[in-house]
Amino acid sequence: MDFRLDLSTSDLRWRKGDGRWMCGPSWIKPFEHPLLEQFAVTNGGSTLLITRERQASALAVPLSDDVEFVDPPTYEKYRSEMRTWPLESLVVEHHHDEGTFCVRAGQWGSAPVYLVEVGQQLRGAWSLPELRPYVRADRLNALEVTRGLTYRLRYSRETPFEGVFQLTERAEAEYTRVLGLRMRYPEPAKHALPRDIREDVDLVDVFEQELERAVSAWPFVSRETAVELSGGLDSANVAMTLAALGHRDVLAYALIFGGDIGRQQSRRRREMIEHCGFQDLRVDALDHPPLRPFGARASGEPLHPLAQPYHEGLEHILELARGRGVTTVFTGDGGDQLFSLREAEWAALGTRPGRNNPHRPLPTWLGERTLEQLEAVDSNLAPATVLNPSALLGFASRTPQYMAAGMWQVSPLCSPRLAAFCEQLPVEWRMRKHLARERLRRLAFSADVVNPPLRENFTHVMEYALAEFGMSLLKQRLHHSILVDLGYVDGNELRAVHDRIADGGEMDLSIFAFLRMELGVRSMVS
Repeated sequence: MDFRLDLSTSDLRWRKGDGRWMCGPSWIKPFEHPLLEQFAVTNGGSTLLITRERQASALAVPLSDDVEFVDPPTYEKYRSEMRTWPLESLVVEHHHDEGTFCVRAGQWGSAPVYLVEVGQQLRGAWSLPELRPYVRADRLNALEVTRGLTYRLRYSRETPFEGVFQLTERAEAEYTRVLGLRMRYPEPAKHALPRDIREDVDLVDVFEQELERAVSAWPFVSRETAVELSGGLDSANVAMTLAALGHRDVLAYALIFGGDIGRQQSRRRREMIEHCGFQDLRVDALDHPPLRPFGARASGEPLHPLAQPYHEGLEHILELARGRGVTTVFTGDGGDQLFSLREAEWAALGTRPGRNNPHRPLPTWLGERTLEQLEAVDSNLAPATVLNPSALLGFASRTPQYMAAGMWQVSPLCSPRLAAFCEQLPVEWRMRKHLARERLRRLAFSADVVNPPLRENFTHVMEYALAEFGMSLLKQRLHHSILVDLGYVDGNELRAVHDRIADGGEMDLSIFAFLRMELGVRSMVS
């Protein structure tokens, strides 16, 4: 949803036209997709403008270009219903007499909206680059830049730009003439703890039932649907459920990594696709690596400074999928978080998590301004979220790319109900995603699928991209860098890293964090 909410309006009547809701100079443009519905209701004094994901179990709201007039109890019923809507939602409420607006996000946070106050207007957009006119290079958010440069990403309302905020899950933004923009975090979400499992409970069976319930929550059309089937456990379990429910005309796509892990990945995917009967779409990741010439990042296309490393590859594969009629994409997002261990559980095992390890060494090229912010990395965070914050961070960087391609992503492994079930599992069922592996084992998949000997990740693609394209981009930025000029990066140390690698030293993957942030910021302010 994109919008402009103007406090100077004297018009009190919302109406539909040209794909937008309009009220004087204010307008709201919903994202049009078959899985979404938009409607508006008013009680005469206030108006609710609602965009939400459709539920498969509920009748779709009849589309209308008119705002429906309802009595106060019915209005409050809609208002209350949106606070507990089980799927994604976004609500704008306009209080006419007071001339105020309130924007409320749903509990999924899968398509976050960014906000900026401009004069007497509140601008909102689902894509950060849409707000380019309101950002400046000399007004970066030091805390968020530090998080990005050190891979210590945190879920909060902060963005890399001062004055531009993300509306986090269940949060509210109130916009008034007297106080301007005020944002409120929600109450912390409640979560379950592990418990003993009765002997007569088949956990694999319960997991399958809950995943089927989650996948069936959306009224999607399978012939217009794809699943991101990388070969990993998460997307594999989503794919198995789609097939079990009879959606066998789904398109399965993947970036293939190449080399030994790519051959393993291809073998595993082939076995899965034969089981499911899906169509297959494969793209070589090394043909569309990060930082490649003419790619979005290297060419300066406006891009979020924290866009995912595989942005360029996903851009290409979404274009191909769209050409095959795909409008909905099922992902395995949330799988890592679904089976994650708590900090105390890791400590009891005498080990540490691999991904997003807080003990990861810092880059040697950090500037004083960044180092000064390190102690504040865990400040001003959103309270406990319904979905895992790592999944929400992924949504923020990925969802706009799907929407730009005219697609909507759905991530059933993020289902709050499924998450509540997995939170209660004993450690041994969550460790190394044992429950997900056991399900695939019962489906008679080979050991290659259930327990692949090689770890399939993006590391060697990143190494290739940095060696082939990153080093030349780094050399260019050594002469003129926004982050160096502002003190976030030490130019001399960064030059030393470049020279060491150029002289045959080992590739330093941390320089991608610099290039991603530098190129992203530059694309937004140029």
